[in-house]
Amino acid sequence: MKRSHLAALVARFAVGGILIVAGAAKLGYAVDLAATLAAFRLLPAWSIASLAVALPYLEVILGLYLIAGLHERLVGSLACAQFCIYAGAIASAAFRHLPLDCSCFGPSDTSIANWPHVGLDLSLAAAALFVARAAPTDFSVDAQISKHVADDRAFFNVSLVLVGVVLVAATIWTRVPTAQARQIARAAQAPAMGRATLGGIAPDFEVPTTHGIFHLADVHKPVLLEIFASWCEHCRRETAVLDRVYGAYASRVAIVGVDGSDTGMDGESPESQNDVVAFAARFNVRYPVAYDPDLTVAGLYLQGAFPTLVTIDRAKRIVALDAGPLSFGAIEVRLNRALAH
Repeated sequence: MKRSHLAALVARFAVGGILIVAGAAKLGYAVDLAATLAAFRLLPAWSIASLAVALPYLEVILGLYLIAGLHERLVGSLACAQFCIYAGAIASAAFRHLPLDCSCFGPSDTSIANWPHVGLDLSLAAAALFVARAAPTDFSVDAQISKHVADDRAFFNVSLVLVGVVLVAATIWTRVPTAQARQIARAAQAPAMGRATLGGIAPDFEVPTTHGIFHLADVHKPVLLEIFASWCEHCRRETAVLDRVYGAYASRVAIVGVDGSDTGMDGESPESQNDVVAFAARFNVRYPVAYDPDLTVAGLYLQGAFPTLVTIDRAKRIVALDAGPLSFGAIEVRLNRALAH
C-alpha cells in the first residue's frame, strides 16, 4: 500500500471515529447542547433547539459513512465544512473573550473553547478534505463499485440521509415530553451578559443565603461566586465539584452560589425560594446558596451561560471569569491564584 493511500485510510477512520464518538456522547443531552450553542450568541433562538436535537445524529451518521467509505468525496466535504464551522464559532468566541465550555464530546467535556480547539477543528477539516480528494480510499465501499455509479448516486443518497436526519430529529422533537421540550427551548435562550470584567473590581452585592447574609464588601478573603440555574444540568453536576471545593477551601475562601434564572427547577414554572431550597436538598449542596428574585447578581456577573464561575481576590479584583462548568483542578488553580494576591 502506498504511503498516500495509507494516510488517506488513517484519516478516514480517524475523522469518522471522532464524529461517531462526539455525536454519541451528546445523544440524550439536548438541553446541555442547546445551552452551549446559545452561549456562543451566533444563532437565533428558534434554530438552536432543533439543532441541539439533530446535530448528534448528523455527526454519528457522517462518521458511519466515513468508516464504511461510502460516498467519501461528498461526505468528506460535508465533514470538512462542519469542522470549519466549528472552528469559526470557537474563534469568534475567543475573539469576543467568551470563556465557554466546549462540550465537543458531550456534557462531561468541560474544556474551555479556545484557540487550541480551533487548531484541532481545522486539522480535522483538513483531514476530511484530504479524504474527499483521495476518494475512493482503500477498503471502502466506494472502492468496490464503479466510480460512475458512486458519483451518480452520491448526491441522492447523502441527501436522502440528511433528509432522514431532519425527519428523525423532528420525530424525536415531537415525541419529547412537554417539560423536556420546554427545557430545551429555555436553554436555547442565551442568558444576559453582566457588566463584570476580568481584571476589574467586583461589583458589590448582598444576598440572604442558606447560611445567612452574604455581603461581598464584608468578606475579607477570596470569593468563589457561582451564578446557577436550578433547571440547568451543567449546574446540577457542578454541585459535586463545588462541594469538594467547599470541603477543601472553606476556611480560606468564601464560596457562594446565587440563582440567576427566572425559570424554576422544572424548566417551566417561575423560579422561587422553594426551587433553590429543593435544588440544594436534591443535590446535597453544602456551600451557601441564595435565591435572588430580582436577578441582581446575575445582572452584574453572568457571562452568557450557566453556570458562571467568578473568582475574586481579597482586593475585590476579578481574577477569573468563566462561563460553563469547571473541574476541581481548574477551580483550584484559580483559587490558588486569588490566594497568592
